[in-house]
Amino acid sequence: MTASWLVATALLVILFHGITAHEYLYEPEREARSVASGDSDSTVISPDESLSEALRALQSDSSLVLAAGQYQLEQYVLVSDLSNVCISGQGAVVISCSENVGLAFVNITGFIIDGVRIEGCGLSGPNLDHALTEIRQFIDLFVVIYSQMRIALLLGHCENVQLNTIELYNNVGFGLVGINIIGASVISQLNAFNNTQLSNCVRIPTESYVAIEDPDRYGGAAVFVYQEYLPEYQELYKDR
Repeated sequence: MTASWLVATALLVILFHGITAHEYLYEPEREARSVASGDSDSTVISPDESLSEALRALQSDSSLVLAAGQYQLEQYVLVSDLSNVCISGQGAVVISCSENVGLAFVNITGFIIDGVRIEGCGLSGPNLDHALTEIRQFIDLFVVIYSQMRIALLLGHCENVQLNTIELYNNVGFGLVGINIIGASVISQLNAFNNTQLSNCVRIPTESYVAIEDPDRYGGAAVFVYQEYLPEYQELYKDR
């Protein structure tokens, strides 16, 4: 981590123009996959079981395998302070969310999400505020993120992340927001379509990382933000 990295914010926004529903490629019959989890404990759930409870029960050195089907994330669950965690789908797995609910992961080292489609999610309101409060324990977050904004998948202060074959489709607001994703992190085959608030694709001005006057008007595929760590963590994470 260089000094310039500490004082600068890097904002990467990936927006998709002109995408129509019939152009979205989804393979409901794709072959089931198997994700190696080393010596970790593995839990397999089916769509008739609670995804919220399964996320709440995650521990370090564990994996959660989702059998093929549609899952409804009915409650906000913050998964945080873990290491070596894998969430994987076997077959066609779709995760949808209730109002103001999305997926949130904070302070996780060695994190894999593989083979899932996230659809119709948007972490917002008090749920988003709670997740940002957890992130601020580590990071001097001067980027303005309003509680009215919506995020389907939020990753904050996560190290050595792998996102493999993730589909972000028709979510409300942003598909993915990553804040200080560090270490040897890899994103492979991230497909994002129609992750917008009011229209197919809303342009985000370059000054939007400082303040957004109308947060209901913004959405897109992915935003990655890098902020200065709090003084007590700067030395620990300076080279990551």
